[in-house]
Amino acid sequence: ALLHKEAALAMLLLVPLVEIHGRAERARGGGLAVATLTGIAAVVAAGATVADAFGSAGAVAASQATALVGAAALAFARLRRQEDRRLVVGLTAYGVVTVAYFFVRKLAIATSFGVYTGGFDLPTVAATAPRLALLYLRLLVWPWHFAPTYAVRPANGWADVSVWLSLGVLAILSALSWIGLARLRRRAPVAARWVVFGLIWIAASAWPAFNIASFRPAYLAHQRYLYLAALGLCATLAVWAAGRPRRLAALGGLAGLWIASLWVHNPAWSTDVALWTRIAEVDPANPAAFDWLGSHHLKAGDLDTAERLFRRSITVDPEAPFGHRNLAILMHQHRRRPAEALPSYRRALAAFTRRPDQRAAAVRAAVDYGVALAETGDTARALEVLLPLAEQPPHSAQAAANAAVLLRQLGERDRLDALLRKSVERHPDDLRLRRMLDALRAESP
Repeated sequence: ALLHKEAALAMLLLVPLVEIHGRAERARGGGLAVATLTGIAAVVAAGATVADAFGSAGAVAASQATALVGAAALAFARLRRQEDRRLVVGLTAYGVVTVAYFFVRKLAIATSFGVYTGGFDLPTVAATAPRLALLYLRLLVWPWHFAPTYAVRPANGWADVSVWLSLGVLAILSALSWIGLARLRRRAPVAARWVVFGLIWIAASAWPAFNIASFRPAYLAHQRYLYLAALGLCATLAVWAAGRPRRLAALGGLAGLWIASLWVHNPAWSTDVALWTRIAEVDPANPAAFDWLGSHHLKAGDLDTAERLFRRSITVDPEAPFGHRNLAILMHQHRRRPAEALPSYRRALAAFTRRPDQRAAAVRAAVDYGVALAETGDTARALEVLLPLAEQPPHSAQAAANAAVLLRQLGERDRLDALLRKSVERHPDDLRLRRMLDALRAESP
């Protein structure tokens, strides 16, 4: 689970939380829970942050060992019973597993927290967090208007008024929760402890969702990030309502709302078409929805609908490469009008230069652009596009094959022979290139 999904990072805190809560319930005390959970969180935060900042195995090991020793010392200082000491020893072993996890994660994706080149900086992440917190709280308690993703974008720094409004609402909710929890502690201490458990569970489950430095701008909020957090809310509500008819009735009404919400919204996950249609409805500023739906209609042969959706994608985000590329492919390969596709290809390639993470897609678009140039009769410019793609990394086999066809048409046998020999060496399993080279060698000069 730890090596699978981003949300599974929550397990780093949930496993210790459940164990500690059980002990705290029997001991009727919270000092151990606070100390040990703080220690585990220190291991997670300090170790992974240093791993990303310095990348040195020695620095990572030193920082994590320091955090782990500090956590153990803090916990042991609060302990009096042998049973509690055994608990800390077990959780220390779990902390070692956590450290190993971050090493493996960094080896797998080159980062501990999933931050990629070009991601959001820390001020943007911090300024966006209040708005995300309000959205997730609303979806937990009032889960209506479900969608695979939501129309939430990064905040424009702390000058954004919505950031301060969100902080104000969160402050009011926090104050009301604190007052309510204080009253509950006086009247029902057991229920109060379960409320604290539920709140910690929600926080421990949701924290990976706030690491938007690893997200793309149009996909900051997802329903699936609340799957684990909902369990903490349900456990808290169950204890809160136990034995109280009025509270049970209120809880039944909330459960009825959840059931109705699932009944209405769950069909959006039934097929890919339904999912992307729902995304387009909820977030009409997300060009990916129109690109996907347009590609679906293109494969089905509905060219008019596909063109309308691709142009909608371009209108939503003119700086994104995919709408321009898809429109170019439609005009070039489906409507057979390569000259009309050339401007869209150029816009797509210009946009791809700002997206180094889409190198493979950019190469494919460049090959198609070269083919379109050749089909309009501009063989010289087509070779200027295709030959560098074939001769420079990643050495596109498709570009080499198309350039070979053009060189054959021009009668440039020496250049053609050199290109095919190098291309076959680079792509020994490409039968097309090998057949072209064999056919060339079988001909008389």
